[in-house]
Amino acid sequence: MRVTMSKRPADKTASNANSSFVTGAEVQPDVLTPMRVEITRIRAYDRNPRRSENPEYDRIKASMRAEGMDQPLVITRRPGETDFVVGAGGNTRLRILQELYEETAEPRYASVQCLLKPWHQESDVLLAHLRENDLRAGLSFIDKAQAVFDAKQLLEAELGIDSLSQRHLETLLRDRGYSLSRGLISKMGYAVHHLLPIMPEALHSGLGRPQVERIRALDRAAREMWMQHKLGDEASFDAVFATLCARYDGPDWDLDSLRRAIETEIAEALEVSIHTVRVDLDANLLGLNIDSSTPDGEYDTDAAEKEIVTSTISSVQVNGVADSQTRDDFQEKSTNVKSDREATVVPASSHVSAPHL
Repeated sequence: MRVTMSKRPADKTASNANSSFVTGAEVQPDVLTPMRVEITRIRAYDRNPRRSENPEYDRIKASMRAEGMDQPLVITRRPGETDFVVGAGGNTRLRILQELYEETAEPRYASVQCLLKPWHQESDVLLAHLRENDLRAGLSFIDKAQAVFDAKQLLEAELGIDSLSQRHLETLLRDRGYSLSRGLISKMGYAVHHLLPIMPEALHSGLGRPQVERIRALDRAAREMWMQHKLGDEASFDAVFATLCARYDGPDWDLDSLRRAIETEIAEALEVSIHTVRVDLDANLLGLNIDSSTPDGEYDTDAAEKEIVTSTISSVQVNGVADSQTRDDFQEKSTNVKSDREATVVPASSHVSAPHL
C-alpha cells in the first residue's frame, strides 16, 4: 500500500507540503495528520455506537456516488497494528465507499482522503464516535445507552476501578467532552440492564427516553403495590414484570397494554376489581401515600379516589385554573370506582404463591 503522509509542523495539524510515501508500518503520529489511504486498509470501528441501520443510508450513498466524500474520514490506529480504524464517526461512509468500489471498481472509490488521529486509549475513540453521532443525530436511545455503558466498562478497566458510581461516571464523561446528567445515566442503565433483555425488539424499533421513563415509573409504582399487599418478594414481582414486558415486546409496543396486564395480575391476586387496583396504582404513580386498607382490612376506595382526584387537579393548576380535561377524566374514574364499590370491599390476600401468567 502507498500512503501519502505529510511532514509535521509545530501546529496540531500536519501540512500537506513536501509529502512523502510511507508504509502502513509507519510510526504513530502525535498530531492530526492528513493522508490518503486505500479503503481496504481501513476497518469500521468494532464498538460503533450505531447498532441499527442508519436511516439515511440510501440518501448518503446516492450523494457519495454523485459527488464523492465532502470531508475527510477521521481514522486512528491501535498500537501494534498496521491497518486503520474509523476514529470518530464515518462508519456508514466507509461501508458505502467499500460497496461503491465493489459495485463499480472505479479508481475514485479505491482510496479516501483521511485525517489520522493519534491514538490515546479505547474509551476516547468510543466517546469520539458518540459525540460525532450526536452531532449528526439519528442514534436511538438504546444505542446511545449501550454505548455509554460500554464506555463505562472501558473507563473502569483503564482506571483500574471495579465499578464507577454514576457521579464519577458523569464527571469522567464531562471531562472528556460528553456531558450527561446522572438522571439520564440512571435511565440509560435501567434501559440497558433491565429492559433490553426482556423487550429488545421494542427498544431497537425506536422506544425512546420518554417511554423508558414511563415504564420505569410503572415498574416502581406496581412494585410498591405488590410489596404493600404482601403478594410476594421483589424477585417474584421481577418475574411477573419481566414476563409481561416480554409478552408485549414488539415494534408497536404500547404502555397501556402493559399497565392493563399488571393491573389484571394484581387484581386477580387480591381478588378485587381492576378499578380498585387502578386507583391504588394511580396513587403510587402520583407519589401519594394512600393507605388502601381500613383498620378492619377492607379497601377504602372513597379515601383513595378523593385524594387522587384532589392531588391531580392541584398538580395541573396554572394561575389558579385547573385543567378541565384532567379533572373530568379523574371524576369519571371516581364514578366508575363508586359503581364497583361492592366488588372492591374484599379482605386483602396475605400472599400469592404463583402469579397468574
